[in-house]
Amino acid sequence: MEYESWLAKARREITVKNWQAAQSALTAARSIRSTEEVDKLLGDVSEAMKE
Repeated sequence: MEYESWLAKARREITVKNWQAAQSALTAARSIRSTEEVDKLLGDVSEAMKE
């Protein structure tokens, strides 16, 4: 998949609070293109997983 597809998948997973799937999609997106947006979302997901 392309970066935008992984990012969209991550956003859908975040919406339903599926943190593991969101983290996987964001990691895949970051492997294609590392951006501040992906890094921020990964940080948010990591925090949510701790709760």
